[in-house]
Amino acid sequence: MTAKAKAFIAAVITAGAATVAFALIHWRSDDLTRFFVYLLLFAAAATLKCRVPGVTGTYSPVFFFTLLGSATLSFSEVAVASSFNALSSRSVVRL
Repeated sequence: MTAKAKAFIAAVITAGAATVAFALIHWRSDDLTRFFVYLLLFAAAATLKCRVPGVTGTYSPVFFFTLLGSATLSFSEVAVASSFNALSSRSVVRL
């Protein structure tokens, strides 16, 4: 792996960690039940990959829940749920 690639990966990881740290420092949740429901939806959707006929590759349905969550949850909740999604998307079911 080239030095540029390593630097890019390090920059992305650092930016993500800084964003999650900012979200946790400024944590605000209006309704914890709603947050945990979204967290479960994010986790369930993170394990799925869907194929669209005629399109190369797959997409994750978690994008839909991220958009919905960004309209109904605080930034902190969406950032934490999205990072949880990224960490839990290792076990993937292909549809």
